Amino acid sequence: MARAILDKAVGQEQFTPEKVGETALKALIEKVKPDYQNHFSTAVEVEMKMKDGKTVSSQLETARGMPGSPLGWEELEGKFRECAGAVLSDRAVAATIERLKNFEKMDDVAEFVAPFTITST
Repeated sequence: MARAILDKAVGQEQFTPEKVGETALKALIEKVKPDYQNHFSTAVEVEMKMKDGKTVSSQLETARGMPGSPLGWEELEGKFRECAGAVLSDRAVAATIERLKNFEKMDDVAEFVAPFTITST
């Protein structure tokens, strides 16, 4: 939560050793107190108490990416590019995305996983 507050994003870039070690993050972590009232809820509420005593809050009935508020294709593709790009070449990432776009048209899942299969010699 603290990283999301600081960067307004949570992705691979937010978990580098430099980002994790930031003084500002450590200071904010001390102030963040998660309150898990309902483990089965898809609702998200954030409440912040400011130095001047004011309280600022926001609530979502269904968090993004949860059933009822699924990510769109562009968002999924962006997340996949970010994560897979750390271990695959740009070409491999693009090829995988193309296979994903056509996944439901494939007759056999082996078609999809073949490029990822390591065969022993």
